[in-house]
Amino acid sequence: MADWRDRLAEKIKLTSPDGNIFTPLWRKDSYSATKKLGIFEYPKVDGSVVQDLGINGTRYPLTIYFEGPNHDIEARNFFIALKERGTWEVIHPIHGKLILQPITFSPQDDPTESGNITQITTEWIEPSTDAVLQSTPQLAGVITSQSLIVNESASDQFVTNVKTDSSSEKIATETAVKGTVLSVRTALKPLYEGSAELTTQIEAIQRGIQSTLDDVILSPITLAGQIQALIQLPILSIRSIKAKLDAYKNLITGLADLAPSTADNEGKNTVSVQELAYTAAVTAAAQIATTGTLDTRPEAIEAAEDIFSLFKQITDDLDATQSLFLGNAIDSQFFSLSQSFSDVSLIVAHSIKYFLVASYDLKIEKRFVTKIPRAPIEITITEYGSLGLNDSNFDLFISSNKLKGNDIRIIPAGHEVVVYV
Repeated sequence: MADWRDRLAEKIKLTSPDGNIFTPLWRKDSYSATKKLGIFEYPKVDGSVVQDLGINGTRYPLTIYFEGPNHDIEARNFFIALKERGTWEVIHPIHGKLILQPITFSPQDDPTESGNITQITTEWIEPSTDAVLQSTPQLAGVITSQSLIVNESASDQFVTNVKTDSSSEKIATETAVKGTVLSVRTALKPLYEGSAELTTQIEAIQRGIQSTLDDVILSPITLAGQIQALIQLPILSIRSIKAKLDAYKNLITGLADLAPSTADNEGKNTVSVQELAYTAAVTAAAQIATTGTLDTRPEAIEAAEDIFSLFKQITDDLDATQSLFLGNAIDSQFFSLSQSFSDVSLIVAHSIKYFLVASYDLKIEKRFVTKIPRAPIEITITEYGSLGLNDSNFDLFISSNKLKGNDIRIIPAGHEVVVYV
């Protein structure tokens, strides 16, 4: 009777998008995947309600070995094949046939200790099946359409929650709105301060918000639209995707300080403003996917993870505030993302899918350790073939390796560097 030893293959087989086949040795590795979950907690109900939103792509960090008299040539051919665009067919010694997308790889040249073998550390991700994939232009259109839906449901949610019958309720709303405007100015100004046109538009929105707050009768629906426009307009800046995501991370961190300390109508108004700003910020972060370009696969994967982390952060923050209102009558309680959760979840999912689909056509990360002192300009020409248009490849090498001072002239031996191929 067959057992696991009969099912175990001696080697791993990797077939590139262009049909190049490699059968290196394989020893052991792990693989991982995470569930995407929406977790809700309701007052006076024990436990949590969990919404299963699917699973992320399974990650396979594979360490492979080329051995024998021609191991260096085989490893080099494998490296060249990794430049091909598209997914690989991998016959895994344990898991059988897999369709995987390479993300990073790091060859280790060690002729003094392992002269007959080349070790290459790689990381792969299992993409969605072609049947459910959409092109990036299609996904960009979906994200844009979904942003309108999110803004509408978030506005309705805000109008439902905010009460302005008393002066104290109006003051609480005004204070929270001014805190939001200050957070936007602090976190997002680096995105738009270089654009006179964007600065003019944002300053006009800020004046409009103040005018709305000064009205005798506050209009929540007008205020909601103004706050959403203020938060989402800076995504039109020409800054990089990473710079934009970092700015919106800072914004969400700043908005966390708006959380109320009292479970009354004033506190509910405060958290309602925070909730509106949160949803606008995450919607903006999701739209960032369509407003810039990426150079490498690790950048795309990191951006997708950042979007999901921002979504998780706002849901965790709002759920924590929800617990503050547990002892109130049902109509005085606050329910986190009561009308907009599914809409926000969808735009986040579409944004993550956009980054993953876009990653297929991006470059792979290669890391290696310099054996002798080498000039960055020499490494750039060797690995990229040229300095690039207006030295773009050289600039990429300097920025991706965070080189400063003398390191821009010469990199010492034993220093790990990264290039994208």
